[in-house]
Amino acid sequence: MTLLSDTLKAWVTKQESIIWQTQKKERGDASHLLAYTVKLGEEVGELAEQVLARFGYQRKSKIMAAGNDELADECADVIIVSLFLAEAAGIDIEKALTRKMEKLEVRNKEK
Repeated sequence: MTLLSDTLKAWVTKQESIIWQTQKKERGDASHLLAYTVKLGEEVGELAEQVLARFGYQRKSKIMAAGNDELADECADVIIVSLFLAEAAGIDIEKALTRKMEKLEVRNKEK
């Protein structure tokens, strides 16, 4: 099963490589992985803000600015940073996703 297109895989690899070069870090450098983890937390927070705004739990200015495009953008940011983190850690994300999906299928059948 192909979960990620070759185009997306190539884009992630290229962008992640540019980030490595810009920050002059060695692949697998712990500080780089920690930075991606913190960045992922930031993006999840921004996604949470969009969800809160959608249901009226934010300042009026944020509620007015919230929409499907903004929510979609934040979902995409979480996925992209997750893919960068996996790439930086040397994780085959397609295998990991397939394995996790299989576990969830088994778990959901048991309910």
